[in-house]
This record gives sequence, structure tokens and C-alpha cells, in this order.
Amino acid sequence: MYWIVSTFNQTGLTPVIYIYDLSDNSLLVDGANMTEVAKGGYKYNFTTWDGAKDYFVVCDAGSGRVAYQTISGSRVVEDGHTQDDIQRIMLSMRANLCSGGGTANQKFRNVADSKERVTLVVDTNGNRLSSTLDGTI
Repeated sequence: MYWIVSTFNQTGLTPVIYIYDLSDNSLLVDGANMTEVAKGGYKYNFTTWDGAKDYFVVCDAGSGRVAYQTISGSRVVEDGHTQDDIQRIMLSMRANLCSGGGTANQKFRNVADSKERVTLVVDTNGNRLSSTLDGTI
């Protein structure tokens, strides 16, 4: 989920939103209604947002009131892992369930305890020999 917010400085409008995927210029959201927040601010819940993609957004409130913005989601830090992926991985290692302590295979799970985020293979001294990372949703 990703909230897109736009300001038109006028209440009572009925703006619509258009969202394009910049990788292929495809139209993902075609004139969906935005909801007024307060004092001329409007929002849209972009539920199909993908943190690895970039988007172009047009918010149109009519009568020449148009707002443009881009959403840069493809914040790849290293080896295909985005900032969001890395935060999920770090959270799993710092705060979530872990199994295999004292063995050659240590596993760290996500908050929901539904998937392994990090799997480590260690030697008898606890040195990491290999790791598998999964920061995807």
C-alpha cells in the first residue's frame, strides 16, 4: 500500500488520478477517484504499488487544476535488493523469530512468521559460509 497525496488548496473538489508504470508506459490506474483529506488535500491508496518500480502520476481536479508527480520505487541498493527489502531483512535479524542457533543452519523469519527472510550456513566457529536473503513481500 502506498498513499499518494496531492494538494489543490480548495475543498469540495472531485479529483481523479492516473498512474503510469514508467518501465513500459502502461496505464495502471485510469481516472480513479481521490478522497479529500482536509483543507484542499486529497489522497489515493495505491494498493498495487511495487517498491521496485517507478511511476508517473497525474492528479486532475478539473478546470486546469492538475498536479504531476513521480514515485521512484526502484531504489536498488545492492544485488537487486531494494531499500524496502533490506529493511525487512534487517528487521527479521534484529527482532523476529530465529531457529538453528548453535547449528550449521540459522534461519530468521518475518514478523508474520510465514517465511524465512535470512538463512545462514555457518562453520563450527560460527563464521558465515553462505547466506540466502529474501526481502520480498
